[in-house]
Formats: sequence, C-alpha cells, structure tokens
Amino acid sequence: MIINKHRILKVTVLTYLLLAVGMSFSYAQKKNKKASAQAAQLKSGAAVDYFMDGVRYALTDDNAKAVSAFEQSLRLDPKNAAAHYKLAEILLQQNQYDQAVDHARQALALDKSNEWYYMILAESQLRSGNASEAAATVETMLSKTKAPPHNYLKLAQLYLQQNQVNKALTALDNAEKALGVDEEVVALKQRLYLNQNKPEEALAEGEKLVSNFPHQNIYALRQAQLLINLDRKAEAQKYLESYLKKNPEDPEALFLMAKTYEQQEQHNKAGDELLKAFSSPGMAIEPKLQEAAQLISQLPNVELEASLLQLTNAIKEAHPEDSRAYAISGDYLLAVNRKNEARGQYLKALEFDESNFEVWQNALTLGMELGRFDSVAKEADEALMLFPNQAALYYFSGAANLSLNQYDEAVMALEQGKKLAASNKQLSSIFNSHLGDAYNGLKRYDLSDAAYEAALAINPNNPYILNNYSYYLALRNDKLQQALEMSKKLVELEPENPNYLDTHAWVYYQLKEYDKARNILEKALKHADDADGTILEHYGDVLFQLNRKEEAVQQWKKAKDKNSTSELIDKKIQDQKLYE
Repeated sequence: MIINKHRILKVTVLTYLLLAVGMSFSYAQKKNKKASAQAAQLKSGAAVDYFMDGVRYALTDDNAKAVSAFEQSLRLDPKNAAAHYKLAEILLQQNQYDQAVDHARQALALDKSNEWYYMILAESQLRSGNASEAAATVETMLSKTKAPPHNYLKLAQLYLQQNQVNKALTALDNAEKALGVDEEVVALKQRLYLNQNKPEEALAEGEKLVSNFPHQNIYALRQAQLLINLDRKAEAQKYLESYLKKNPEDPEALFLMAKTYEQQEQHNKAGDELLKAFSSPGMAIEPKLQEAAQLISQLPNVELEASLLQLTNAIKEAHPEDSRAYAISGDYLLAVNRKNEARGQYLKALEFDESNFEVWQNALTLGMELGRFDSVAKEADEALMLFPNQAALYYFSGAANLSLNQYDEAVMALEQGKKLAASNKQLSSIFNSHLGDAYNGLKRYDLSDAAYEAALAINPNNPYILNNYSYYLALRNDKLQQALEMSKKLVELEPENPNYLDTHAWVYYQLKEYDKARNILEKALKHADDADGTILEHYGDVLFQLNRKEEAVQQWKKAKDKNSTSELIDKKIQDQKLYE
C-alpha cells in the first residue's frame, strides 16, 4: 500500500494545530481564572477596608460617614452580616426603627447563630412598637443560640409589656432552671403573683431564698415584711420570734416586730421594740426617720409624747453626727410646742449639714416667733451665703432687722427679696408690707405709702397691712380720712382684736373725735387679757383731752408698768400734763 506522504503531513500539521489551539485555550482559561480570583480578592479586601472605616467612624460618633462606609462595604460584599448589624445599630440610635429592623433581619438571614443579631432585631422591633415580635425574636434566639440564660428575664419583661403574665412566669421558670434560685427572678415572680392575688405562691417564692441562702438574713426579714404587708400579723410574729431567737439583737427584725405589735394596737410592746431598734447604730437611719415622722403626725397624744421623746433621743445617740437625727428631734419638740428646744435642735442639725434649706427655715421661723431677732439676722445672712436665690431668706433678714429698728439693712434685704418674689403675688405683698414699715422708720414716707399701696393692691383685706398703714398715717397726722377707712375695715375684719381697736381709736384721736376714741379704747381694754402700755397710754391721752385729768394720770401710771410706752410717759406723769 502506498502511503500518501502529503496527506500524512497535512494530518500531522492539523493535529499539531489543533493541539496548539487546545493548548492556547487551556492556558487562556487558566489565566482568566487566576485573574478572577485576584479581582475577587481585591474586592473582598476593599469591602473589609470600608467596613473597618465604618467601625472607626462609629466609634467617634461620625454616624453619617459610618453609614456611608458600611453601605460601600455591602455593595462590594452583600453577604457581610456584620455590616448589616452595624447599620442596624446606628439606625436604632437615630430612631429609624423600620430601617433598623430591615438591616437586623438581613444580618440574621446571613448568620442565624449570632445572638447579637437577634438582640438588635428584638430591640428594633420593641422600639418600633412591636413587643410581640420582639418576644418571638428573643424566644428564637434562646432556642437557636447559646445566649446567656439571663435573657429569659428580658423575655419576661417583653411579655409583661403585653400583659401576658403566664408567659412571663414561664420565662422566669426557665430562667430559674438555668440560673438556679436567683434573687431578681424571685422578686419579679413575687410581684406577679401578688398582682394576681396569689399570696401563697408569692410567699413560696420568698421561702426559696430563705431556704437556699440561710445565712442571708435579709431574705428572712423580707419574708416577714411580706407577711406584715399581707396583714398576716400572727404568722409574721411567729416567724420573727423564731428568727429573733437566733438573732436577738437584729434591729431590722426588732423594727418589724414592732410593726406587728402596732397593727394589733399593742402600743407599749411596739414602743419597747422600736426603742431597741432605734438604739442600734447598725440599723440605717432612714426607716427610723420615716417611722418617727409618721408617729409625730399622730400628735397630740399624751401616751405617744413620752415614747417619741425616747425614740428621737435614741436616734441621736445611735447617729450622733447625722444632722437628720437632730432635725427629727426638732420636729417632735415643735409638735409638742417646746419651741425653744426645737430651735436648738434645728441649729444643732445645721452644725452637721448646712445644706438642708427646710431646717434653716424652721430655725429662722422659730427665731422670729421667740423674738431672737439679733440671732435671726445673723443666721439669715449665713443661710443667704448658701442659698442666695431664696426669697424667704431675704424675708427673714429683712423682718429681723426691721424688728431691731435697723431700717437700712431691712430695706436692702426686703428690696432684694421682692425682686426674687416678683412672680409670686402673695409673697410680693408680704415684702411690700414690710417695706412700708421699714421706709416709714427711715421717714421715707413717699416710699412707705407706695409700698403699702402695692401690698394692699394684692391683699386689700390683710389686717397687718391695714393696721400698720393706718396707724402710721395717724401718727403722722396725714391722710386721716384714708386712715379712717382702713381702720374701719380692720375692726370689721377682727372686731375683738385690742391692738386693731387701738389703731382705730387713734385715728379718731387725731381727728379730735375723743369720745369715739374713748369708747373704742374701752372696748379694746375689755378684750385685752393684759393690755400693753401703748393702749393704756393712749387711753390716758384721750381721757386728758376729755378733761378727766386724774383718770388720765392713773392710766399713764399703769402704762409705765407695762412695755411699749412712749418716751414721754415719765414727763406726763411727773407734770400731770399731756405731751405729744
């Protein structure tokens, strides 16, 4: 057989070409795969870079740039669950709840094992008003992940928001299975059972803590308190008696025992137990103060007074450096009208704590009532260093200085206080009435009258203002018709007040209507248990004007034995003559 060499050559060449093409194709294919892998790697790297940029921006609260970076990362890598999570986190902060929910869902779709993704979704759902969806999300998280069991508490709270108490209790039972007996779980379950009017179940929960933690006395005391709250006095008493055998000096238990006696109106026994508890420095002062305040509110009560004196003294002995111990003692003494001692206790309280404004007020008020004007003026200035914006303190300073006839100091304080009290009409009226007195003392009669008028514009029937304004006008022999109108109104308001009757009479005296003045002064003397010198001296003046000289001198002599007479009283008596 003759072989066609040319054919063989052509075939060989073709085969070679085909092989070459095949080789070229294979090489190109390998080259394209490598290029694709490199491109994917670069793309992935860029996505990571954007993500890390977003994290950095988020840490510096540059949320706009953070959102942009996370979105760029997702464009390059749509399966980046962490980027969706971070976006949900930022959107939640910005109250964009629906968008937060969307990104949280996308994060979970990519990774169903990450508890943080469930939590951000649940939080977003809750904030958007879907507590039921949030609860379902937490339920799923607890079944699908290794999330810590304390999340059952979160689940219980979510169910409570939907008023699904039984589901909440189930969640708490699951928490207890995982955590063991837990104080927070027990407390919440107790509250739920009590709301359902299931006291036995609530007590059973408390007993778990007592039996599991026998050395934690607080749990036993809480159980006793719960029995007291449930008005189960006998059980509480029995429980506490057993406890006190082991802990005879526990002040908390003694205090609770006292409460059981109080509920049964066994006041002597209650007082004995309270005294033991109050005498212990180991018991916090707050419940002692609350109990003492509650007992003070029941005064007057003869039996309680003696007991309270012991109790408040016991608080001071147990807490000798706590200002509140002296303040509550002051409250008790004030309630039983022992004002001087009460003021002393308030001042003692301020030695330990100057920051209690109410104690300052109590001390200053009592100081004014007791006539300690020098002390009040100084104390008010001390208080103003601490409370420069309290109008009441300017009042005390002004009133004390006014009582001391230190009119310039009074005006300074009262004017400042009036500015602070501008928005309070009643307080403004008080400041103006005292300014009327102070300016009168300075003989600034125009300012005095203006202040009184301003005070009357707010309180037209205020006896203090009507009395002082009309009296000072009478003394000045000025605007007597206006003074008469005010003094008439004054005695209509308080027809048996001897001082107001004296003012009314003195206006008539200045109007030279002596018979009217005499009649009114005799009425004043009738209503005065112990008339002061001013009324008696005025009565003598009127009698003298009515040519009843001997009777006038007798009244002046009586006036001299009293207080509040004029500087001319001795001269009147000596010369048996009227001086004005």
